[in-house]
Amino acid sequence: MHAVKQYMSLSLRLPIIVGLCCLVTSGAGASARTAIPFTARQAPHDRAARGYFARATSRSTVVNGTIYATGLDYTNVYALNASTGAEIWSYPIGPSFSSPAVANGVVYVGSGDGDIYALDATTGAQIWSFSTGSAVSSPAVAGGIIYAVSLDGDVYALNAATGAEIWSYPIGPSSSVPAVVHGVVYVGSGDEGTFALKATT
Repeated sequence: MHAVKQYMSLSLRLPIIVGLCCLVTSGAGASARTAIPFTARQAPHDRAARGYFARATSRSTVVNGTIYATGLDYTNVYALNASTGAEIWSYPIGPSFSSPAVANGVVYVGSGDGDIYALDATTGAQIWSFSTGSAVSSPAVAGGIIYAVSLDGDVYALNAATGAEIWSYPIGPSSSVPAVVHGVVYVGSGDEGTFALKATT
């Protein structure tokens, strides 16, 4: 595999507005927070429901009215009703700085224990898991392939349906989130280099 590396130093804080949610991430490996500015009319009145919004607010993904969230302070990935905050399901993955990726009814998320999990988006049932050996950052999904970076120093490409490894490439310890554009995977490494890798090989 051929990699192109360019050096840059970036500190990003990228807000993403989805419905009523403002999602913000900042810094490599930092635990970002999700702000949900409900109006008084829209705010859930159930105290336990409001508690879930406060509890599971690491890095979140909102799909079809459901919030998927993890946290460095918590041991589960949560699926919450975006309107009420009620828990739909939770699944134990250990502390995580990974933002869940959701595609085709499956939630993909990395964990601090070194595993990448694929969970049914509706029920939370595990479909498969893949062990990398170290904490895993937020995965990206493109063309039926999962791309994720592990602190073991490798970026991994996995079959989204089975979890089978397609390829891996050493970039050094990193908590970068891969970006996939036109068949190329762009990912940053711990030495502030940026790699461009062929997505399929």
